[in-house]
Amino acid sequence: MKLKPCPFCGSTNIAFVSDAVRCGCCASVGPNAPTIDLAIQRWNQRATYSREQDSDRTGEEQQNDAVSLDARD
Repeated sequence: MKLKPCPFCGSTNIAFVSDAVRCGCCASVGPNAPTIDLAIQRWNQRATYSREQDSDRTGEEQQNDAVSLDARD
């Protein structure tokens, strides 16, 4: 099974380490898994998002989401 590039930095410097896939560039870590194949499968799963999904939402709704995310920091 082939690893996809890092979803955060795009690096292909990624490997299975201990119990998860890790990016050697930005240190992102995929979900833990008991096997290499499952770790790779989980790393390769990506949420899909497109700006078209936001097109039906008002600017205020989009702004509220961004503020909510900032409040978690």
